[in-house]
Amino acid sequence: MYGVLVPPAPEQFWFTNRKGVTKPREISELGHNQADAHHLVRDYFSVPHVIARLGEMLRTLAWLHRKDIVLGDLHRANVLVGGLANVPAAYVIDCDAVVFKGEPALRRTNFPYPWSHPMPTWPDPLDKSCDLAFFAHMTVGLVSKRLENIALTDDVLCHFPVAHGELLAQWLRRENAAARADTLSTVAVQWCRYVSDQGIEYVRSGTSEQRKPWKGVAAIPASPTGDIKLPKPLNPVKPTDRRLSPQLTQKSVLAEQVPTKRPCLGVAMIKVHFANTLCELATVFITVVMTAS
Repeated sequence: MYGVLVPPAPEQFWFTNRKGVTKPREISELGHNQADAHHLVRDYFSVPHVIARLGEMLRTLAWLHRKDIVLGDLHRANVLVGGLANVPAAYVIDCDAVVFKGEPALRRTNFPYPWSHPMPTWPDPLDKSCDLAFFAHMTVGLVSKRLENIALTDDVLCHFPVAHGELLAQWLRRENAAARADTLSTVAVQWCRYVSDQGIEYVRSGTSEQRKPWKGVAAIPASPTGDIKLPKPLNPVKPTDRRLSPQLTQKSVLAEQVPTKRPCLGVAMIKVHFANTLCELATVFITVVMTAS
């Protein structure tokens, strides 16, 4: 029996859907556009609110990397976030793929790996560069409001300083394997400031920067009027002197081909590998029967 204990998620990381069912709020909720949020009766998170919550996730990642801990299984189903009524925060669950100082938390026979990674050179065990690649992929999809998006396009880069855009590009390509935890912490602090404690948003648009109050759900009409035109996916732009926008194709970085796993939260979360246990019991039973006969 093998498992990783995780404390129950605090109340702020849960929400009640329109059917009255209370569920954990996965970070993928940040990827809803206004039309989807209205249809699903969910909070709509503007881009600054998305970045602020990603900043909290990056702050957690920096703390773990400083302790020489790799999350490994970092994808949207394994990260919870607080709602608009709460201070931006992130909560990590499902830690069975954690690597401590180069050693996997679980033995290889019990470790749900390998996944269908598109990169043949994916390290084993997973390292810090894998965490950063997963995080960058998550960032691109959520900020663009297109969860399937894996290309660092101009509509994503325009929300970040040039240096941060370059970091995201390096992380996606796993070129910055030696990224210091201090660097991650510095970036995380800046992202967390995209929304102040008073709810003031920090909005970037090209070279223009401004702060304005977030109107929250009041900014969404009670019923959509007319046809809502959703943003069309953009092709990766060519590199320019202004910012790095490499062409990242769907085969070059982390296409999320991993089956989505629903988080299971309780007083403690233990993953028990029943298959191995049952096989061992069956072997013992057969041996006893044969001996008796």
